[in-house]
Amino acid sequence: MSTEIETKMKHHGLIESYGGKDKGMVMQVTSNSLRIRETITEQLQDEGFISLTMEEASSLLYDLSCFVKREAMRRQGLLKAELDKLGYESMTVFHEISKLTPELFDVPATCVDMVSRFCKK
Repeated sequence: MSTEIETKMKHHGLIESYGGKDKGMVMQVTSNSLRIRETITEQLQDEGFISLTMEEASSLLYDLSCFVKREAMRRQGLLKAELDKLGYESMTVFHEISKLTPELFDVPATCVDMVSRFCKK
């Protein structure tokens, strides 16, 4: 299942989807306009690249930060459910991570580091 994410970027769109067991949730950045080049060589060289204005880059930064927060909270929920299912009552690093407040997820580097180490995809 994929979800189109609302963004302020004018020339690019965002789609959030499940990338499978190995990747978990992923964010795809897509150009809204197909540019046709004069030669096949130019067309192939253009594929796979995006060009962002400063305003679009700022919007993408915000959108990706929101994605990281949503995914971290989803994984945190999975960890919490797994701990409850296993019946672990003692304080462990896993319990501490499962109790992190959403405000901490506003710091993507910390969030990604902690959640990636301990929460399954």
